[in-house]
Amino acid sequence: TRLTHTYEVVSIAKELATALGLNDILTDAIAMGHDIGHTPFGHAGERAISEILRKEGYNTEFRHNEFSVIVAQYIERQGRGLNLTWEVKDGIIKHSVGGSSNYVSSKAATLEGQIVSYADKIAYTISDLNDAQRSGLVTQVPDCAMFLGRNQREREEALKTCLIESSAGTGEIRMEGDVAEAFNELRSFLMRNVYKSDVLLEETEFHRKIIHALYNNPDVIDKKRGRDIFENIACLTDGEALAYYKKLL
Repeated sequence: TRLTHTYEVVSIAKELATALGLNDILTDAIAMGHDIGHTPFGHAGERAISEILRKEGYNTEFRHNEFSVIVAQYIERQGRGLNLTWEVKDGIIKHSVGGSSNYVSSKAATLEGQIVSYADKIAYTISDLNDAQRSGLVTQVPDCAMFLGRNQREREEALKTCLIESSAGTGEIRMEGDVAEAFNELRSFLMRNVYKSDVLLEETEFHRKIIHALYNNPDVIDKKRGRDIFENIACLTDGEALAYYKKLL
C-alpha cells in the first residue's frame, strides 16, 4: 500500500542520512510527507486528473508532489495545516522526477531532500520487481537485478552502500559506478516489461474511467473532504474511490 511504501522510504532514507551524518529528523519529515498528495490509484489517477484539468481549460498538469504540499499546508487538520519548515516542503515538492512546474530546480535544496528522492526510487523499484515476479508479469529476473543481489534485502543493501560510498565527503548525494548502472538498467526493464505491460495499461484505463465518473457526478463525493470537487477526488483513497464508483453503478 501507499503507507507501506512510505515506511520503506523512511527506513531507507534515515539509514542513509545517519550514515552520512545528516539531519535524520528533517529526512524523516520529508520522507513521511513525500506522497501524501497522491491521488487514488497513484500515477494513473494523477494522469486522469491532469486530463480533467486540460478539459476544463487549465494549462497545467496535476503533480502529486505539488499537491502533497497543498495537502500539508491547507487541507490537513481541518484546513489549519501542518507547521512544516521550508526545508521540509522543498524536499517534498522536489522528491520526484521532474520536480515541480513552478520551480526552476528539480533537485531539493537540502541533502536530506536529495536522499529522500533516491530512497523513493530504491524503495519502489526493488518492491515493484518483487510484485511483478509474484504476479507473473516477470518470469525471469534480469541480469542487472541479479548483479545487485539475489533478493530484495541484498539489492537494497547494494544500492544503499553505493550511494553512501559515492556521496561521502563530496557535499552532494549521488550514485556512481557499476551498481548505479545496473540500477538504471533495472528501472528501464521495469518500464518496458511492467509499467507499460498490457495488464497494467488495462488496469490504468479502468482507474481512469473511475476518476472521470466521479468528476462527472459530484453529488456522490462528500463535500466535507475538501474545499471543492477537485480536492475531494484527489484526496480519496483507492478504496473510497472504488466505493463511490460502485455507488454510482
